[in-house]
Amino acid sequence: MIRQLTISQKLLKFVPATDKATRFSIIESRGNSYHALNKSDAAIKDFSDAIALNPRHKNIKYVYNNRGWIWQSKEDYEKAIKDYYAALAIDPAFAPSYYGRASAYYKSGNLPRALEDAKEALRLEPEIKKYDDLVFELKAKMKN
Repeated sequence: MIRQLTISQKLLKFVPATDKATRFSIIESRGNSYHALNKSDAAIKDFSDAIALNPRHKNIKYVYNNRGWIWQSKEDYEKAIKDYYAALAIDPAFAPSYYGRASAYYKSGNLPRALEDAKEALRLEPEIKKYDDLVFELKAKMKN
C-alpha cells in the first residue's frame, strides 16, 4: 500500500494537467490506498480532489460512494448520506450506495428511511447477503 502511494505521487508529476482522466484515476487510486491504511482525512481529500478535477469521470459514483463510507466511519452521517445521494444521482441502480445510505440512516436513527434503502439495495442485487441481513435487522428493530 505504501509503495502504491509513492508510485501515485511520482506518476502525478509526469501526467499533464490537461489529462484529467488519467490524473483522476491516479488520485482515486491513491485515495483508496489511504482509505485502506485508515488515513481517512487524506482519503477524503483525494476523493474530493478527484471529484473537483473530473466530475464526469466514468468512476465518479465509486468515488462518492467510497467517500460516503469514510464520512460514515467518522460518524458524519449527513455528509455520508449526501455522497450516497450524489452517487445515486449518477446511477440510480447502484445498489452499494443504497446500502451505504441505508446504513447511514440506520446509524443516525432514521429506521424507516434505512429500511426503504436497504430493500432497494436488495431488490437490485438479491444475491448480496449483507443487503438481506440489513433488511432483516431493520425489520426486527422496527417491531420493537
